[in-house]
Amino acid sequence: MPMCLPCGPPYRARQVHPAQRARSVAHRAAKRLRDTRSEYNARSAIRRRQASEAYVVGLFSKLTEKPWLPDQTGVAQLRTGGFPVPNRKVALVVFLPIVGVLFFLFFAAYHMRIELSTDWVSMPEPGLLWFNSGVLIVCSLAFEWARSAGSRGDVARLRSAFLVAGALTVAFLIGQLVVWQQMVDAGYLAQQNPANGFFYMITGVHGVHLLGGLIAWGRAARRMFGSGDIGDARQSVDLCAMYWHFLLLVWLAMFALLLNT
Repeated sequence: MPMCLPCGPPYRARQVHPAQRARSVAHRAAKRLRDTRSEYNARSAIRRRQASEAYVVGLFSKLTEKPWLPDQTGVAQLRTGGFPVPNRKVALVVFLPIVGVLFFLFFAAYHMRIELSTDWVSMPEPGLLWFNSGVLIVCSLAFEWARSAGSRGDVARLRSAFLVAGALTVAFLIGQLVVWQQMVDAGYLAQQNPANGFFYMITGVHGVHLLGGLIAWGRAARRMFGSGDIGDARQSVDLCAMYWHFLLLVWLAMFALLLNT
């Protein structure tokens, strides 16, 4: 059977103009670029959201930490990239300037009240305040004795000096209460005179800070006598010595202020 051949002109491929072809290529390239940018923006948004969530969680966990508690010390030490400073020492270094500002405001208010007051009548200086000042100085020396014993590894003398410092602090507080009682018996009440009120307020706030220090001292003494860890004992002595030296300086400034006015 004879093959039938197609009639008409031979088939020719469709011709595309070069400019149209360039536009098509540019369009596809722009589309791929837009898709790539959209994907990049989406991934960047996801990473930013994850970073924000991680920051919020980390900040919340940091704010809820209690590094001054013994059970939190091990957790805090797992972090890297910081200075090897005990958490309790950092907390104390932050706390002492706050207390210093508080007493500075008391001193400033004291001087302003003297300048502006017309009813200011100075109080007599009880002789017992000199004795109490000496007791507090010896207390700081006892802490230095404990420090020296700890640096030598002498646990027995460290414990003895630490107990002596605590006993002297109690004696100082009892002496301050006796001074208060003497002033009350002599008729110098807080509501009678601004000078009287400032005396009771400043010495009372100082005594409260020493009492708080005794609470920390008691916990440190319990750990010191409960375990033979000389490293923990030395750290406790160092922190207590810092705190007591600071309160000694505050008391000496207060005592000088009371003597001069």
